[in-house]
Amino acid sequence: MALPFIKYKKGDADEKILLVEDDEVLAMATEFSLVEEGYAVKHVLTVEDAKDEMNNNDYDLAILDINLSDENGYDICKYIKKLKISQ
Repeated sequence: MALPFIKYKKGDADEKILLVEDDEVLAMATEFSLVEEGYAVKHVLTVEDAKDEMNNNDYDLAILDINLSDENGYDICKYIKKLKISQ
């Protein structure tokens, strides 16, 4: 179950991170650490959800799992490159 943006604790960081990870325990630990450092984090489970997020929001960084259940992190990298070129 992907959680909505978790509110960050330190300051008013403008940096938004998209975390694409299908292992929910690993994602929660990663998300917790990033939030503690002041980042806004959006966690999604699938490549399709990641593409939807990138179409509708701007992110400063994407942390990608290479071995996802529906596709892989390399597919997301290719998608990001195409998306940025077309903008």
